[in-house]
Amino acid sequence: MKRLLCKLTDYKSVAIIGMGKNVGKTTLLNFLLNKARGTCTLGLTSIGRDGEAIDVVTGTKKPRIWVYSGTIMATAHQCVSMSDITLDIMATTGMNTPMGEIIIVKALTDGYIELAGPSVNQQLQKLYDTLISLGCTTVLCDGAISRKTSASPAITEAAILSTGASVHEDMRLVIEDTVHVVRLLSIPMTKDDNVREIAQQYEDKKVIIIDQDNHVKPLSLVTALSSMDSILEQLHARSKYILIRGVLTDDMLKRIMTGTKKAMTVIVEDGTKLMLSCDLYERFMKSGGRIDVLHSINLIGVSINPVSPDGYTFDSKAFKEELAGRISVPVFNVYDSDFEVRGDDHTSNG
Repeated sequence: MKRLLCKLTDYKSVAIIGMGKNVGKTTLLNFLLNKARGTCTLGLTSIGRDGEAIDVVTGTKKPRIWVYSGTIMATAHQCVSMSDITLDIMATTGMNTPMGEIIIVKALTDGYIELAGPSVNQQLQKLYDTLISLGCTTVLCDGAISRKTSASPAITEAAILSTGASVHEDMRLVIEDTVHVVRLLSIPMTKDDNVREIAQQYEDKKVIIIDQDNHVKPLSLVTALSSMDSILEQLHARSKYILIRGVLTDDMLKRIMTGTKKAMTVIVEDGTKLMLSCDLYERFMKSGGRIDVLHSINLIGVSINPVSPDGYTFDSKAFKEELAGRISVPVFNVYDSDFEVRGDDHTSNG
């Protein structure tokens, strides 16, 4: 855990992403805010809405976000109006959300705050730059439910994944699902320098096919997702790589497997673009196929929450140890530490 906290400030931006609702993202955020106070200036934002006391969808209790004096946040105007913290407005952004314009504020006292940030990744990147320019050491982004795009290296420099009992009542299945997601997020960058150079040369193309002799076929498509027939028509016996910008789904990979007679390497931008089931991914790999990325993700930790809002609890020690034995990323439970999470309790989720 200490190593994780030390590593946190090595990065200007860190995404907190989750396997689903109530897996402990907000509790982790509160933990990091608590541990970092007095040592560095953290910036906060969200790729959705977070920090409300009651989940607006499920009606269940949620942990609120407790910030300390000096924390700098990018959040919607309506969230600022509802906060009882004394705040200094540092800047406006011109970015609008359903809860009003996103403004950048600095906490002058400790207290609760709600976060509502942009849903557009490009706006998120601009917010990071602004928060860093205003003095933040590291900016934390609380990701929305099941949305992992904020962990893309194009947006943040590192990521932490939260998982927990709320994903499924069977701990073994939760571990299997988490191992699979960690594997996808950790896929290494392609070692082929030529492929990376070609990707840069044709950075505006959604799909590029490269053959064994390094002949390049860039395809002018709106999306790969809706153009699989056109892509498959361009493949031939010497095709070696398919580079796809955008998501790679089960259906797309199935069509590549059935539409080609040889094993190929599929390259995507990063692991957040892979929307693949464990079964299909393993079948593709066993068939001799390979998946690489252009940009690897710095996954620096996996947090666990053994408590489900549905009333059941996993054995925390077994959950942590079994998951840690399956992945190379550090696994931790914030409640193993000796600190009090403000505004929280051991049965809260988020």
